[in-house]
Amino acid sequence: MTDLEKMRSHRVANKAVIYNCMKDLRYVREDTVDAYVAKYWHEDAEYHGFHPINSLYGRQAIADGYYKLYKHSFPDAQKHLYFLFAGEFDDKEWVVTGGNLVGNFMEPFLGIPATKLCTWVRFA
Repeated sequence: MTDLEKMRSHRVANKAVIYNCMKDLRYVREDTVDAYVAKYWHEDAEYHGFHPINSLYGRQAIADGYYKLYKHSFPDAQKHLYFLFAGEFDDKEWVVTGGNLVGNFMEPFLGIPATKLCTWVRFA
């Protein structure tokens, strides 16, 4: 296998992990978030997102500060991907995604009242 083939193979494997992470979100319940995050997030992972969550450091902080809140409010949420890229930047491997989180907004989220309707939240 050439170096280019190895690089492509590695990037495809990285994209597969993220794709499965996104796909599996639909099966996660508020009480299974810890197992989900342990499966897909490194213990020293960093989450940088929207306000008021902003930045979270570490797997447990990500589970408690984002995913549990989100799955409580959108229990049937799933991710619809528009793009999934992999590459190298600054000597690190990156996988980047964008799309919509889609789910029924059943409980208040970050001070926003629940609508009990299907809601789309764009992410990238």
